[in-house]
Amino acid sequence: MIDKESEQPTMTNQTHSIQPVGVDPLKAAFDRGLACLVLLLTAPLFGLGTMAILIDGLIWREDRGPVFHRETRVSAGRIFSLFKFRTMQVSAIQDARQRGLTVKYLERENRGHTRVGHHLRRWYLDELPQMINILRGEMSWVGPRPPAPFEYERELSEGNVRKRLARAGLVGLQQANKGRTQGFDEEIALDYEYVAQVRAMSPGRRLAYDVSLLLRTVRVLLEGKGL
Repeated sequence: MIDKESEQPTMTNQTHSIQPVGVDPLKAAFDRGLACLVLLLTAPLFGLGTMAILIDGLIWREDRGPVFHRETRVSAGRIFSLFKFRTMQVSAIQDARQRGLTVKYLERENRGHTRVGHHLRRWYLDELPQMINILRGEMSWVGPRPPAPFEYERELSEGNVRKRLARAGLVGLQQANKGRTQGFDEEIALDYEYVAQVRAMSPGRRLAYDVSLLLRTVRVLLEGKGL
């Protein structure tokens, strides 16, 4: 089962006035190849995550709900559905939507987690279903995190267009610097910094930079700094 967003927002014409940066063949091949490999290697974890969420719901009624959660996000100006393991209680997700908030807001506030969800997020295991997004070409391994449509529109209206210029990523400077940033604004600034840096790089240099960020993120993951 997949929990869907109740609405599918549309983008304004303003978003079409800026041409996104295309994903070069080298990066595209790397993204899909690594996603296939990770899916094969983590298949047991994928299964365990699914079983843990189901068992959690059987034991605690308030944690009951779909295994997967789907959110509407934007990548290089295009709307897509981002997949994750559900780590929040269904009641908390519904409350956030009624208040016009994103689930990411609840995660930052550390409210509404299921018992299993807390641990899935700590070790980034909730992100495993995003391998599907990478295989479908909706995301890359490395890039700015995909914003919700209303966040994306707000950034554009404020003149911040850099997230329009690069495909969204599973990880980026935000995740590589987890535990070292001082608040949400600084995390967003790191997304902008990444885009500014890679725009001037050759495909080979950009791939090397992406791999270095992936390795730094693995270190963060092993330190359990996912929350």
